[in-house]
Amino acid sequence: MDAVVAPEGFALEPGFVSLAALPPGTTARVVGVGSIASPLSALERRLLEFGFVNGEQVEILAEARPGRDPFVVRVGNTTLALRRREAQSVWVELQHSGTNAPPHETLGGSSERVELHHSESGAPPQAQVAGAANGVELQR
Repeated sequence: MDAVVAPEGFALEPGFVSLAALPPGTTARVVGVGSIASPLSALERRLLEFGFVNGEQVEILAEARPGRDPFVVRVGNTTLALRRREAQSVWVELQHSGTNAPPHETLGGSSERVELHHSESGAPPQAQVAGAANGVELQR
């Protein structure tokens, strides 16, 4: 099974991506903060206090400039502006349309979706809006 590797070496199932890798309009479900390989940092504890807890829905609302800081995220009923480096340790799961389909999420009622692409060359997976010219590279 192809797994995405978190910065601390904690293997994640396909479909789990860093919150920092998602483009605006994407919704996902929080699966964890930090990793089991190291204790929570002060920032990671603060993210939990803000509501980034397992099972909570998150939505990327906007970003200052494409791929840049800050970006606006809603978690539950709370709306926050975060830097991408602050959001790197929040792991989320994109929705699947079927058991063999790639992870994706429909954007705001449109036909666009975010897909997680795995390369056979060993390159890092990319989250990409279907039909968009550039993807967002995930952190390894």
